Amino acid sequence: MIVVLALLNDGAILSIAYDNVRYKRSPRLGTCACHRDGHRSRRGRTIAAFGLFCLAKDVYHLDHAHLQTLMYLMLSVAGR
Repeated sequence: MIVVLALLNDGAILSIAYDNVRYKRSPRLGTCACHRDGHRSRRGRTIAAFGLFCLAKDVYHLDHAHLQTLMYLMLSVAGR
């Protein structure tokens, strides 16, 4: 299982490392909406992480080791 996670992580790093962007000399205007959307997305992921933790702990009664594995897997898959 650890080998599979390592391979998936390497694939994500390689896809991020390959940059095919064409840069512009002047800055792009109107990027504030993108920052707000990113902030909402991060807030949603944080709430989802706490919700998954509470669900796994209180409803499914997972022990500490399984909770750690579940949260690590969520962070690896969801990323960022």
